[in-house]
Amino acid sequence: MIVEDDVLVGGNCGVYEGTIVKSRAVLGTGTILNRSTPIYDVVRGKVYTSTETEPLIVPEEAVVVSGSRALPRGVGKDWGISLYTPVIIKYRDAKTDSKIPARRHVALTFPPIHDSSLCVLPVGAMDTWMGAIMSNHVSSEFVRQERRGGSPRCISLPA
Repeated sequence: MIVEDDVLVGGNCGVYEGTIVKSRAVLGTGTILNRSTPIYDVVRGKVYTSTETEPLIVPEEAVVVSGSRALPRGVGKDWGISLYTPVIIKYRDAKTDSKIPARRHVALTFPPIHDSSLCVLPVGAMDTWMGAIMSNHVSSEFVRQERRGGSPRCISLPA
């Protein structure tokens, strides 16, 4: 899982292994991305999927929200069941940027997954996104590791 620079991650989002979110993308509240979930781009008329060798890639500046897709056949169709799917509803523009306040970001590394995993999140989204994994101890853990000379799990970056 890689989340590039200047990505805005809304509350209750999940970005899991096998996913790359390109720079300046926006993930709306509740968006869940993983290797096996296709992303439907209603702007460009494309469907983004992973392959055996390539991860799921969210394009640069894509604005992704939670959506649903009706089951096309069988009892699921008869019952009117729809399944969750992420949907790109637009690409970031001046109007999008005007609604996003300038703020500090937090970069998190996840050594248990693999050393190259880096995630950049707005500070306000951290508690929701990380939940029980990092809890509210991010800043103090960084300070403790920095004082011991260890490699930090969390680095605060100025905007």
